[in-house]
Amino acid sequence: MHAIRTDFAWLFTSPDLYEGLVALEAVDPDGAMLGVGFTAHPRYAPPGRAFLRITVARAHERRGVGRALRAALVARLPAGTTDLVGGVFDDDPRSLALAHHWGFEEVEHAVESVLELTDLPRAQPPPGVTLHEVPDLVVDDPEAVERMLLASQTNPEAEQGWLFDLAKLRALVAEGEVPVGVLARVDGVPAAITYGGVEGASLSIAYSGVDPAYRGRGLMVTRCSRRRRARRRRSRSAGPTGCGAVRRRCAAPRSTGGAPACGTRPGSSGRAAAVAGRARP
Repeated sequence: MHAIRTDFAWLFTSPDLYEGLVALEAVDPDGAMLGVGFTAHPRYAPPGRAFLRITVARAHERRGVGRALRAALVARLPAGTTDLVGGVFDDDPRSLALAHHWGFEEVEHAVESVLELTDLPRAQPPPGVTLHEVPDLVVDDPEAVERMLLASQTNPEAEQGWLFDLAKLRALVAEGEVPVGVLARVDGVPAAITYGGVEGASLSIAYSGVDPAYRGRGLMVTRCSRRRRARRRRSRSAGPTGCGAVRRRCAAPRSTGGAPACGTRPGSSGRAAAVAGRARP
């Protein structure tokens, strides 16, 4: 299946991001792993929303492993859960069909992209714009940067309550990744930010945003150029800043709630689709 180590590892390398984290493993009588499942409430998510991740080894599909994991996880959902979010890859129709079988329907599409960083032109900052490398997100005017970060979140997820502050951004870089951050200022005022982490030859972007008051000035392009230099021109960048994936949201009774998922962490490479479901007590 599509899941890789970092898809699940960051749940444990950034535990401060989650409440009520439950991890379950399905094994055979000899102790061999058949599948894994996780549920938790991300602290940056709207109230009542939890994720559900279930992955079963191909050789053990259609044997009730996923169904057993789902039932066990639904019984252990974080207190107050009303919505479940899960994910499947866009080229994994079997997992999507299983989500439908469990009572979910598609309601949201999201986008993920991959950009080659070789031989790209270097953008020059517009007049009055300065760029600052902030890998630790430590600045002299944190309150001003926090205000800019909040204002920059005009995406549909933010309207639903998915909001980040600097502390939550820091936690999105998993153990073993090298953090990379660039802050753009216009006449000294925080105007835009991008943040992510480097692992191997890939830069995964957790978040990029521009204060609406400063949009239309080419700040995103300028920060991408500086970001490439900050990461010493590694060969690839993968991040949710272009096009290429699908995210879906759905409604289902809690008794059938849950969604199979080999979901990707923000910025991981590959095509991904997420299926979200509303679980009603």
